[in-house]
Amino acid sequence: MFSVVSTPNNTGTPVSRADAIKYQKSKIASLKLDLQESDIKISQLEKKANKKLISAKLDGTVTYVGDSGGGETTDGKEIGRAHV
Repeated sequence: MFSVVSTPNNTGTPVSRADAIKYQKSKIASLKLDLQESDIKISQLEKKANKKLISAKLDGTVTYVGDSGGGETTDGKEIGRAHV
């Protein structure tokens, strides 16, 4: 038995049912791998974001953020004492 299925080159060429099933299973497997890859990337980005979390031992408001290594801040000011 033959049926017309959408193939990668969309020729509309008749293919056997078994070939159509094999193609769809291959496509599903590929999509599952893509999903796993995306999950890994999301997990890596979440870990990276968690490392960027800033916490303080004192209550207060963050007025600017800077890198003490390079002396740069978000507002261009020199890094000084925390404002609490």
